[in-house]
Amino acid sequence: MPIQKDPEHSYEWLKQHETTFDSNNVCGECGSALALCWGGYYGINNDILRCVKDIKHHTVARIFELSPANTPGFTLYDAGKKRREQMEKEIGETKAIALRQYQGLTTLTKEQAKEILLTVWPKAEGAELFKAMQICSTYGLNPLMRHLYMIPFSGKLVCVMGIGANRLIASRKHSYSYIDDTPRIMTEAEEIKKYGKVDKSKIRFVTKLKDMKSGAEVSGWGEYPATENPYGTDKGNSKENMASIRSERQALDRLYPMDMPTPDIPVIDENFIDSTATVIEEPVKEPPTTEILAPPPDNAQDGQEGQGKPERDVTLIKNTTDLCKACMSDWPATFKTSKDVLKELGLTSWNDLTEKPSDCYLKIASVRK
Repeated sequence: MPIQKDPEHSYEWLKQHETTFDSNNVCGECGSALALCWGGYYGINNDILRCVKDIKHHTVARIFELSPANTPGFTLYDAGKKRREQMEKEIGETKAIALRQYQGLTTLTKEQAKEILLTVWPKAEGAELFKAMQICSTYGLNPLMRHLYMIPFSGKLVCVMGIGANRLIASRKHSYSYIDDTPRIMTEAEEIKKYGKVDKSKIRFVTKLKDMKSGAEVSGWGEYPATENPYGTDKGNSKENMASIRSERQALDRLYPMDMPTPDIPVIDENFIDSTATVIEEPVKEPPTTEILAPPPDNAQDGQEGQGKPERDVTLIKNTTDLCKACMSDWPATFKTSKDVLKELGLTSWNDLTEKPSDCYLKIASVRK
């Protein structure tokens, strides 16, 4: 049956969700257009929102489409004088002009990514700089297109990704839609089903996605402390928005696990952060729990496997960051990225980890004697 006007679905809601030139709303079951009409012809004495192909369909989906700013070839200068002046003010006119050659480029090499990163964030260094370089070159991202940032945390710059970068990566190979009117705050019933109880100290969101080709559907969940204000609050950011983008990022990770970077890289909403993130203070409450890719130690040599379990105090392996670093250090020929560790454990996402990181290390070490 089509969706009818009722206390849950007002006439304004029906009109908002019909297919128009300004909306991406479609039938969640077949992808056809949705029409708002009177249901008298079908024996329904009410306003209805119906699928133009099959009136029996009754779900709404919102197809994701790339914004112009995420389209390869789009440059900072296409955004107008105000945007150009903002970049020049943040990093200086000379540096902004030097970076023009990389505007809109999504095929950066590691060296090109490094040049951009160090021009915009001169204090970036170490593993976080290497991680950012690798992400840019591997996933076709560009810091100048607001895909990736280096933000202050505990005296150093930490690599984070904008939620738009995750959407961009997913849309390159897939067509997907948002269903069940998500992202939205979880209902009490959904919260109890997922977490076992309602927690008033946290704002919890759910995002439900559907692949338009395979029909696969997944849910992602995100939360944010109800008593804390996130970065960018003065610019319009909110606790609800932070919980929303966290749920969306988890949903994208679950729908396309082989395409997405490791989910342990912090996610931000690029709409509420300056291009260079120079004014953001301590936005990440916890550092990343794992490295996507770390440079091998200077004395690393292939062929270390088969020499027995390395002597290591496993009690120091407290999280997935420690686990990945230990594996990449002890067996550099096998583990070059955190995804290699995931594959060894038979997982596609760190969200599926059910054992302690120290026990995972022992399991890996036991087969490499």
